[in-house]
Amino acid sequence: LELTARAVTFAGLGAATTVIDLGCGSGDSVRYLRTLGIDAIGIDCEPRIEKKPGPCLSSRSHIVASAENLPIPDCSVEGVLAECSVSLLEDQDAALKECARVLKDQGRLMITDLYARQPDAIAHVRALKRSCVSGMIVRTELEARLALRGFTVDLWEDHSQALRESAARFIFEHGSL
Repeated sequence: LELTARAVTFAGLGAATTVIDLGCGSGDSVRYLRTLGIDAIGIDCEPRIEKKPGPCLSSRSHIVASAENLPIPDCSVEGVLAECSVSLLEDQDAALKECARVLKDQGRLMITDLYARQPDAIAHVRALKRSCVSGMIVRTELEARLALRGFTVDLWEDHSQALRESAARFIFEHGSL
């Protein structure tokens, strides 16, 4: 949630804004954003919302849909958050087109995801079928896709150390990834 907080703060989003969490999974970021007064809407292709403490997630705050076909009106949200979801999308271009469609003027797309720090090795990674890393982003490819949809990159940070720490905690708690 530290990266979520960092993203919405950098984007200047706060109370009384609407943010879509693309690929919301169990809804942790949606719940967190709601504690900030943000009208967060989780979108995921699977109905995986779990009962957890904190703000309740209603049918308005969790919508089962694909990122490539968002059931959200044009120019209606201030932010789209995609945390570890762009790399998992079957059609990244279609999803980015949808993000551009639903964002208001001056809206912000916030992506936190895996990316290839050594792009020359990406072919080997993409050959790993049915892996969470097989869709790993190559920075130049992502920037080109974003530019086609009118997006610019305002901030690019490498949080590899946080990812390593998170993976280690997960393995310690659950036995494996």
